[in-house]
Amino acid sequence: MKKTIIIWGAVLISGLSFSQVGISTVNPIGTFHVDGGKDNPAAGAPSATQQLNDFNVTSTGNVGIGTVNPSQKLEIQTGGSSDSPVAGFKLTDGTQHDKYVLTSDPNGIATWKTISVPAVQGIFSGSGVNIPFTTQQAVWLQTGANVVLGPGKWKVDIILLLQHQGTAIDVNTWMWLKSTFTDSPTSVTPVYSDFTASNVLASQLFSGPAIPTESKNAILQGSIILNNTSGNDKTYYLLIGDRFVGGTQTPGASLKSVGGTWGENSIIAYPMSN
Repeated sequence: MKKTIIIWGAVLISGLSFSQVGISTVNPIGTFHVDGGKDNPAAGAPSATQQLNDFNVTSTGNVGIGTVNPSQKLEIQTGGSSDSPVAGFKLTDGTQHDKYVLTSDPNGIATWKTISVPAVQGIFSGSGVNIPFTTQQAVWLQTGANVVLGPGKWKVDIILLLQHQGTAIDVNTWMWLKSTFTDSPTSVTPVYSDFTASNVLASQLFSGPAIPTESKNAILQGSIILNNTSGNDKTYYLLIGDRFVGGTQTPGASLKSVGGTWGENSIIAYPMSN
């Protein structure tokens, strides 16, 4: 006990004299420096390898583990690399679990939690549009549906109900119908600048036969990749059209209220890594 008091007394006297405390080193770099491996040189800075077993508190209050020159309030250097990583942090507080991520609350208190994907849901507020079974038209129509996306790349999943109405269509009659997005509530031109790769359309085939009393249905379903580079939230508006009709042209038949408020309709967007 007496020996311990003498040793710590010497450490405190050294700290008062030089404003630095060194443990297992005669050459402290910071305010409080521990050389765990007792391998630092008597003069000059320790090498990167020698620092890996050091603990250092600088005059600015930064704490370094594995480094004597921490650039942040807490910096951990393990000597690992992208080819050969070495873990440097472990928190076992009872919330840890395989594939959980460290997540903070509004006060910055962190615990382990499952990963949540912040999906964005689109809005269907209009009656949609009727699409007749007549000759091909390379035009787009506004549906009234939209989705607001923040900056970055998004995978947008689209589900639309297609329901026949009006005059019957025969077994040889069909329609290939497409959907896409624009960035203006009045534009009918796809927002080509915000598309990535070839994921620019979600399309579906609707084929006969269909008669008025049956209300035959189909589902248009697909994904479009949008990249919002504006730096701000941006509203994308759903377009429908650019159709091709095969078989018998049937002006009295159409697909009813496409993009309207059908219970099956949805637009859900998921953020993607850039």
